[in-house]
Amino acid sequence: MPEQSEHQSDRRAEAAFREAFARRADAYDPLPLDLSAPQPRATRRTTWWWPAVAAVLVLVVSGALLLGRGDGTVAPPAAVDPAGAADDAGEPGAAEPGHAWVTWRDVAVQVPQEWADNDGRSELGPDWCGAHDADAAAGGARPHVAREGLDRVVFAIGCQPPEEGRPATFGAAPTERWAPHVSFETASREVVDGTASYAGWTIVTRTLGDVQVRVWTPDDDADLAARVAGSARRVATDQNGCPTESVVQYRGWSSPDPVDLAALRDVDSAAVCRYLPSRPATPGLLASRSLDRNEAEDLVAALLDAPGAEAGQRSSCAADDLVLVRIRHADGVAELHAALSCVRGALSDGTRVYDMTREVCHGLLDGAVSLNVVPGRLFAVCRD
Repeated sequence: MPEQSEHQSDRRAEAAFREAFARRADAYDPLPLDLSAPQPRATRRTTWWWPAVAAVLVLVVSGALLLGRGDGTVAPPAAVDPAGAADDAGEPGAAEPGHAWVTWRDVAVQVPQEWADNDGRSELGPDWCGAHDADAAAGGARPHVAREGLDRVVFAIGCQPPEEGRPATFGAAPTERWAPHVSFETASREVVDGTASYAGWTIVTRTLGDVQVRVWTPDDDADLAARVAGSARRVATDQNGCPTESVVQYRGWSSPDPVDLAALRDVDSAAVCRYLPSRPATPGLLASRSLDRNEAEDLVAALLDAPGAEAGQRSSCAADDLVLVRIRHADGVAELHAALSCVRGALSDGTRVYDMTREVCHGLLDGAVSLNVVPGRLFAVCRD
């Protein structure tokens, strides 16, 4: 009968479709999930896969976020120093033997002394092939400290991209230019806290406020990476006595409270503090260095011998590359403001503006507190 024949035909078609669908499903070979590549935004039609992907991407153990290793395994979370987890609102304190504190913005980290001795770099980025290879003369990559903000020049060149499958955490620079180091960067949503491993190297990432600390070591020294990251803490004053926030970072070139340099008694030491241009109430400390008694006395003497003019007569200084100098003496602390972006360079004690001379430059600048993009005349004066 026509109706029965049509019904049987529909059932046969349905059965054939199911068999074909099953064969296709058995033959399907899914591609591996690439955790390093940005995932497309889900639409309302694909919300069914969120629970499964969440289970693969995120593992939470005792509240710690874990990252997938490059070899497919999952690493444990970085060890965290309980004292570093809170905002100390003070100074870092004494470093362990063989170690030193380094600070960027309001976060201090304790690193091996060898790393601190090679401070003053920027992390290699996509333009790594245009960056100066500071380790070439030393015969290989050296441990160091890298700070965002030291270099303001980005090369618009196409360097060799990283090999396929490299996690984004490990950047674009070739592995032969990797070295044990700590980098300070503005917190990024693309790199989350935890431990990642790739090509025999480990990175431990930890974020405190707006600062992201990343510690690189070979896998054999992964415990060192965890200890360094775990030492990170927020501070109001760094290891050299520099406040993490200063008026120089948002007021631009200005004169401090007047100081009579010639009348300073028993100069004991000094701190040189370099700042990033930042808003008020925002930590802007870029780097700092400490001067002992002899170095501080030599700096004061060099300033008194330098040519200059009365305060207020210099206005050719941009509102960046600003430095606070804190000179400790018998009656307290004298603060001076220096600008590295002036045509001649300048340093003010509130009564007089001093030109940068070779002696003043050498007293102020070293390591991460150094000249980057500066007027040619100042570079010529300050170079050896």
